[in-house]
Amino acid sequence: MHKRFHSTLFFFLFVFWPLLSEGVSLTDEEQAWIKENPVVTFVGDPDWLPFEAFDENKQYIGIVSDYLSIIENKTGLRFEIIPTDTWTESKQLAMSGEAKVISGTSVDATLNQSFTPLKPYFKNPIVIVMNSDSGFVDDVRGLKGKKIAIIKNYGYTSDIYREYPDIEFLEVENAYVGLMGVSTGIYDAMLGSMALISYKISEIGLHGVKIVGQTPVKMQVTLFIDKSSPMLMQVIGKALEDIPYTTRHKILDKWVSDLLVGILDVELVLKTLGVITIILLLMFYRNRLIKRHNDKLKEKNNQLSYISRTDALTKACNRRYCDEILSQQISQARRHPHNFSVVLIDIDHFKSINDTYGHQAGDEVLIKISEIMMTNIRDADYFGRWGGEEFMIICPQIESAEASKMAEKLRRLLEAYSFSGVGKVTASFGVTSYSDGDTIDDLIKRSDTSLYKAKENGRNRIEVAC
Repeated sequence: MHKRFHSTLFFFLFVFWPLLSEGVSLTDEEQAWIKENPVVTFVGDPDWLPFEAFDENKQYIGIVSDYLSIIENKTGLRFEIIPTDTWTESKQLAMSGEAKVISGTSVDATLNQSFTPLKPYFKNPIVIVMNSDSGFVDDVRGLKGKKIAIIKNYGYTSDIYREYPDIEFLEVENAYVGLMGVSTGIYDAMLGSMALISYKISEIGLHGVKIVGQTPVKMQVTLFIDKSSPMLMQVIGKALEDIPYTTRHKILDKWVSDLLVGILDVELVLKTLGVITIILLLMFYRNRLIKRHNDKLKEKNNQLSYISRTDALTKACNRRYCDEILSQQISQARRHPHNFSVVLIDIDHFKSINDTYGHQAGDEVLIKISEIMMTNIRDADYFGRWGGEEFMIICPQIESAEASKMAEKLRRLLEAYSFSGVGKVTASFGVTSYSDGDTIDDLIKRSDTSLYKAKENGRNRIEVAC
């Protein structure tokens, strides 16, 4: 939380602070209109990160949200965000007149009926996603006859249909459904915007899919203004045009991250390859380029895979990856006669460390504990951060007795270590082993019960589930 606060403060100071005193030049008529109409109702897509969404606290976030904040600072307008559950609901609210402004893609035929799109402020190519074993794809037409998913009701969907009239696409509700379908083999491929696809792959933690090419279709994100409010369109249009390129770039960096920037570099490669395919006399050179850039795509997907399964602070496995490993171990245990154990660990009195020494010190403790644990378990074991100050070790091929011995070794190592600026820190351990018919919930419940028992019995100890 401490680092996140400073990151957010840094972004505010370097992006928004310079704009607070730089209002856009407005006419007397425009200023008078704003004074009479200071509040503007707005609706957007509730699940469209990195562009926009509502977080767990129902706060509106994303690229579009940051643009709206800048427009507010430049004009004196205040956007009243209307929360919704689906994009379909958002469009219905807008079309019924309850919202004066809605975000979307400039070619959205439905929105264009009652709203006027401003000049797009973000353009993103529509890319092709397939499983990790697939090679480079330079044209969607080469996939004719395969099951290709696209997200329904998005503005660029109609552009895809126009570009590829001979291909039958399968419409899905959202990017998550499409990506999971590609990952599990339900679909052979999926089309979607590069920013959205890259963000979702990282968010979901998928390892079996990658971007293999791009289409000539581009998604153009903009704001739609109610046609009955020409003055509002004039004011917001001015403010949007007044946002400098450097600020736009910083907003993109904030939400899309270095990983997407690396993938965007590959976009230039794909464009180059698209030109080279036309030059038949340079086929040999073309093939070499394809191999080189496929290697780059593989490298980027490897980076994406690592990020999606790793806890950013401690570099341990994240919870999603722990769930995946548990599922794999249970499947193997059901098919073959072998066992595995789970060790759940909780740092004793960790809250008091944060309260006494600060969250920065607490973070350093978590990092060091992870280092101690990861360097003192078997190569076959998986060490992960389960949440907050809780960690998990998944131990293939051993029973709870052997796992308990390993836990005791870790407990003693931790007890003997003196943390800089904090002093002694201990942990409690709960151990259990797989039993026939166990689910993930069963294993977690037993190990958690043992951990709770260790806490009740004085902490800094190990309890094994029967």
